[in-house]
Amino acid sequence: MKKKLTVLAVLLALAFTLGACGGGGGGGYNAENIYVSLYIGGVGREWLDELAAEYNETHDGADVVVQPGKTEYATIRDELRAGTSKVDVYFSDVVQLEELVYLDLLADISDIMDDKIGEENESILEKMSDSQKKFYNFGTESEPVYYALPYQETPCGIVYDHDLFSTRGFLDGGPGPDGKTGTVDDGLPQTYDDFKELLRTLAQSGVTPFAWTSEYEFYTGFVLRSIWAQYEGVNDFDLNYTFEGTDEQLGKITPQTGWKLFQQEGLHQALKFVEECMIPEGYATEGSFKRTSHTVTQDRFILSELTDTPTAMIMTGSWWENESKGTFLSAYKEYGTRDFRLLPLPKFDGQKGYKEDGTGSAFFNWNDNTAIFVNKQTKHLDDVKEFLKFMHTDYALSKFTVATNCLRALDYSLTEDQYKQLTKFGQNVWTLAKESDNIEIVGKNSRSPLINFTSPMLDNYRFDATINGAPYSWPASAMHDDTTITADIYWQGIQTKYSEAQWATIYDSVKNYFS
Repeated sequence: MKKKLTVLAVLLALAFTLGACGGGGGGGYNAENIYVSLYIGGVGREWLDELAAEYNETHDGADVVVQPGKTEYATIRDELRAGTSKVDVYFSDVVQLEELVYLDLLADISDIMDDKIGEENESILEKMSDSQKKFYNFGTESEPVYYALPYQETPCGIVYDHDLFSTRGFLDGGPGPDGKTGTVDDGLPQTYDDFKELLRTLAQSGVTPFAWTSEYEFYTGFVLRSIWAQYEGVNDFDLNYTFEGTDEQLGKITPQTGWKLFQQEGLHQALKFVEECMIPEGYATEGSFKRTSHTVTQDRFILSELTDTPTAMIMTGSWWENESKGTFLSAYKEYGTRDFRLLPLPKFDGQKGYKEDGTGSAFFNWNDNTAIFVNKQTKHLDDVKEFLKFMHTDYALSKFTVATNCLRALDYSLTEDQYKQLTKFGQNVWTLAKESDNIEIVGKNSRSPLINFTSPMLDNYRFDATINGAPYSWPASAMHDDTTITADIYWQGIQTKYSEAQWATIYDSVKNYFS
């Protein structure tokens, strides 16, 4: 009882001490400054405040002023379109980049892409992957045009409490999913059967396997898309973005026949994961089905170790620990000392994986649609370009990671000292995402009209379903609320929602945007 009262007291204290993630910039507008709008959810503002101050001290020209907050994409678009925005540069969350370009609202920054920057003497383009160069290029291969830069890379999936696993003996001591000993996934389940056995062991030991936010159930989609991608492999999963190519089982895929992709076995496997690993009694916290916010879910996960029924894992993204810093400081007076880690998915029977031998674990990158872009109406374009070049030096990129324990979506390095400054979770994320040969970060790699601002589908469509005439969006709540709904039934419901006839209607609504 004492432990439970302690947790309640901490949660009540947090309600008073923790404010919202957002915030506004003070002071009046000065047309001589460069104003930078920063979406601070998950990453805060301190890192950009420090970099802006350093830039202002070392560069002539207009000063940079950071305006932190949580401005939504639609507001940004509408203000740019109306010409009322006073912002010069945006570091933005969910973005429909194609729409901003279509509306001619962004400045062309192509001329800085090849410039050698920083002491490493490397250009922004050289730090981008081949797929990024293609995705962000709105021109041609011979005459590229760039209006935006990639921003965050956020591996999402399952985070587990490594301290709990270690002290309770839930690690088996052998190699993990990568099949090697002496690596970061040692002791974790290698196969899906091993993983299911782990869940049974956790539940029988009085440990609740999972928590996730039910208010934003799309967080569960991070795990499901990761499974889907890992099962299908790089070529076949990418068809869900490009709609152009050949699926090993389904044959040729075109924008007109994209409905076939909902028959991919990887989607079926993801739904079986829900049925077998998330829905069984005792496998998830009560809050996972009671419209609990992501921040409350995170707080409860962190503090569950103080209770008689700790929670072993949470479905979330790599920003979660930084976002929960206040909780750690309030409850433990320290931050970054507990050992949380991303859990690489085990091998599923029949998966293609991302390596030639059929192995390799996938993490979905939810922030594949974050971006950095410039208001076409800025009066400081030359100064803004210099600021962007500074922000893409290894120095600035690494400063972001050290401050937030999160990743920029570019190729850069950390020194040994910088790596040591990361939390244990931050070190784990960096090692898996940037150094492991067993991990693939997957996400949006196409600007197909079927998934951009012209489409009625957009993001949630991958798990929309129609079952017995009723609409559903997320399988976990559907299977929990109606126990007659199984993975097979939900999979058929998705195919009903996106039947060949329904797909024809979707394609007709966007076909004029295909060149």
